[in-house]
Amino acid sequence: MLKLVAALLFVMLHSASPFSPGPARADEGEPPDLRSSPGALMFKAPLSGPLAPFGEEARQGAELALKTWGGGLKLALVDEAAAETGPLLGEVALVLGYFTESNFREDAPKYIFAKKPVLMPFFMTNAASAHGHENFFRLMPSLQEQGVFMALEMLRMTRRPRVILIITNDEDQSHEQALAEALQETLAEPPAPAPPQAAGEAKPPKAAPPLKPLDKKALVLTVPASRLMSPDGLSELGKNAPDIIVLAVDQSRALDLAPWLAASKFSKAPLWGGASLAFREVGAAFAALDLNLKITLPVNLANEKNAAVAEFNRGYIEKWRARPTWLAAMAYDAMNIAIKAVSSGETSADMLAFLTGQSFHSLTVYQLAPGGQGQTPVEFMPVTKETLCRLP
Repeated sequence: MLKLVAALLFVMLHSASPFSPGPARADEGEPPDLRSSPGALMFKAPLSGPLAPFGEEARQGAELALKTWGGGLKLALVDEAAAETGPLLGEVALVLGYFTESNFREDAPKYIFAKKPVLMPFFMTNAASAHGHENFFRLMPSLQEQGVFMALEMLRMTRRPRVILIITNDEDQSHEQALAEALQETLAEPPAPAPPQAAGEAKPPKAAPPLKPLDKKALVLTVPASRLMSPDGLSELGKNAPDIIVLAVDQSRALDLAPWLAASKFSKAPLWGGASLAFREVGAAFAALDLNLKITLPVNLANEKNAAVAEFNRGYIEKWRARPTWLAAMAYDAMNIAIKAVSSGETSADMLAFLTGQSFHSLTVYQLAPGGQGQTPVEFMPVTKETLCRLP
């Protein structure tokens, strides 16, 4: 199972280099602005091969949303591990899905040429927006956004942490390094609060006061995992016990760290991790050792106080006889948004205009922008034996 999870994280996060499909070639001609029709949605995910269990969870979330809001819309399921996308493009108005960035890079020029909107519920990097094309919308928070969220949570604490330990992978260029860097930058220079939004003619509410940077006397240490676990690795901390430990590491390194953390003198310290660690193999290892881990996700499915989450949980259990994971939740939200987009107008231009800059309320609130550069929601989900069922 560990190899399966590691494979998923690799393909979800890996991007060898920024890609730029570029404009359609002149000899291809100008594509028509295709009109949508009742069979207008394509969902692309791995439905065979080693990633199939994850693709099935996502498919179930998407199909639940289609059953709830789809009306006469039909869904074309495409196996990302095997099928060719091209022949279907003339029959669909909007595409959603993708687990692997390599497959997306291959298909992206086709979507640009055909003017197809694409919703990407699972990517955690900015690779899809590297060329800034207006067709593509990412729903997952990037690792940078997750790092900013963690920093702001620390700065909002009544009692701010005095010692923060950030544990990183040994490789400086790992994907999780982006989380660590964004965290440190935000602690030193918090962004200005977003201006409050007022509805209609109502008087705008007062703007939130700006957050002050972390006190310069606070200790923020970034230590590679292998050095920390070495015989003299704790010497950098001296007598300082960390108030918060941030795990900016991949799954394999997190599993190495779990028993070491449990045996260390700060085994009770809060542990914060990014969505890279939001998989059952990692969660089970930390929960079994009673480690206090929280991970960043767009939706906390354990929060039954959220009426939309509670309804989704009930509907999913009723239809599929299983508890939904965050993969199913992200596919559910993406399908909800897709249905609204297809219903917004007859042409691709109508749908792109509808998606850009809109606020969409589903299990959480998404503010989309081309390339996935909108305001992506982030919240913590505690990892316990009770919440493991929420992890794929």
